[in-house]
Amino acid sequence: MPEHFKKDLKLISVFVVAVTVVWSSILGGVLFWNILHKKQDILELAKKETRAYINKDQAFRLWGSSHGGVYVQIDKRTPPNPNLSHIPERDIVTPSGKQLTLMNPAYMSRQLMEQYTEIYGVKSKIISLKALNPINVPDEWEAAALEIFERRQGEIFELKEIDGLQYLRFIKPMITQKDCLKCHKSQGYKVGDMRGGVSIAIPMAPYWALFQNHKKHVILFYLLVWCLGLVVLFFLTNRGKQMITTRARLKEESEKLNRQRALILDSMLDGVYIVNQQYDVQYVNPVLIKDFGAYEARKCYEYFHDRTEVCPWCKAIDVFAGKSVRWQWHFLRNQRDYDLIDTPLLNSDGSISKLEIFRDITEIKQSRNRLEQSEKLYEEAQSLARLGHWDYNPCKDSLFWSDELYSIFEIDKDAGPLSFAEFIKRIHSEDRDSIREQAEKGESFRSDYRIVMADGSVKYIHEEVLVIHQEDGKIVQMKGTAQDITERKQMEKAFLQSENKFRLMMESMSDPVYICSDDYLVEYMNPAMIKRIGREATGEFCYQALHDFDQPCAWCNNKKESHGKYFESDIVSPKDKHSYHISHSPIINQDGSISNMIIFRDTTEFKKM
Repeated sequence: MPEHFKKDLKLISVFVVAVTVVWSSILGGVLFWNILHKKQDILELAKKETRAYINKDQAFRLWGSSHGGVYVQIDKRTPPNPNLSHIPERDIVTPSGKQLTLMNPAYMSRQLMEQYTEIYGVKSKIISLKALNPINVPDEWEAAALEIFERRQGEIFELKEIDGLQYLRFIKPMITQKDCLKCHKSQGYKVGDMRGGVSIAIPMAPYWALFQNHKKHVILFYLLVWCLGLVVLFFLTNRGKQMITTRARLKEESEKLNRQRALILDSMLDGVYIVNQQYDVQYVNPVLIKDFGAYEARKCYEYFHDRTEVCPWCKAIDVFAGKSVRWQWHFLRNQRDYDLIDTPLLNSDGSISKLEIFRDITEIKQSRNRLEQSEKLYEEAQSLARLGHWDYNPCKDSLFWSDELYSIFEIDKDAGPLSFAEFIKRIHSEDRDSIREQAEKGESFRSDYRIVMADGSVKYIHEEVLVIHQEDGKIVQMKGTAQDITERKQMEKAFLQSENKFRLMMESMSDPVYICSDDYLVEYMNPAMIKRIGREATGEFCYQALHDFDQPCAWCNNKKESHGKYFESDIVSPKDKHSYHISHSPIINQDGSISNMIIFRDTTEFKKM
């Protein structure tokens, strides 16, 4: 791995440690502040509840004061208050005989506070430095608070232990009201004097339990957040390391690919060059260097065209826009034709260069021109020979007809080839069943048939069909040729008629006549010749049948006749000792061979005269 990538990995490790420390510090500070703030919230909650207790007691005592006290039934818990003995009617008896005693607000409040302490553990009482009842004598903390109230007004909260348990203690001064003088006037108080205070102590255990529960959840939450942060951090770190490692690997692979690409491009038979968006030539392979020379520090239009500006036909703008372009170019310098493929090439820095492949297609174009000329000649030959061809692929159900085939069947090429059903309809009714049977066999065949044109005229067609099968017997291709042989058929018919006339003429002649091939085989004898030799000798050698020789006659000029020459001669036949004037005429057969027609005229009597 390159050194700068290793340095990047080390920087990431240092960064992770720093972020971990900062993350832990921030989260620890926030956790500490949250716990501290929650502790203050718990204390404030306790204070609010303490005030609520006192306010409740104050409201209850004021209610009692506003009514001058309350009469209740005397029992062990509520005996007559000795401090109210100076009040007339402290104790009364109802008409039904129930004994009632007057409870002043302090008496009521004390009894209510005692019951509240028993039920909820909240300690509350009224205290005074001049207490009438010993129960209301303040303890040391309460006495100190009352002395402070003597100097200034206010209220005091403080956490204190009572019997080994922590309480929130609260004391509030009690100001003398008009209704208070009913019981405390004798102590010298007047309205507005601070005559004592209300003290309450709330156990903090439930509040601290609530605080500890919240603290546990908060710590757990922040611990999870801290862990999650570390997980994210380490995940991102690993991703960063992977990215750096991947970049290093990709860079190595890119360099390797560049080397391989250069090796491939250097070994290509086609010319290749690369140019950037400033038209600077970046690479040229050996093929182009051989044709165009060195390319260093040159623009592409200078290198290839000796121009001073961008070529107007250049396709580089399209390529730099991300498009691939294929076009052809005729190079005037060497009179060669090239097929050019321009492709955008993405560089490692994100820029785009143009890679262009030169393929010399001069020979291909020349071959294509020759092929086009050959095809043109082929089409002309087909037209002259009235020969068309077709090709059918049953797998794709595709049928091709050559142009001449459309011409033979006299249909428009735009209408497409005839279907098999349409083709069968075009066949002459006398030939239709035979062609259908041969086609349906699925085998190769050749046949002559007639087709009926739209105007009612008839054409003769010679068809040769090749059927190609797979190993399983399935037909994979059918192809064939169709030749218009109407003119040939007409010529054959005319020739047959001519031959019949010739035969009638030969058979009516009194002179012996025979026809032989250039290898001396008798092909025909008229009745006069058969009568002369006494038998039909077709297929025999002429010199044996006519003259009883074992080899060609010495006077025979058959070879001259074979060269298409007409001549006459006189002979004496050794067979019957008659003199004959012989005329030799060449006959050209349909296959191009030449036969000889020889006419014998007996001149024996003429010679005697």
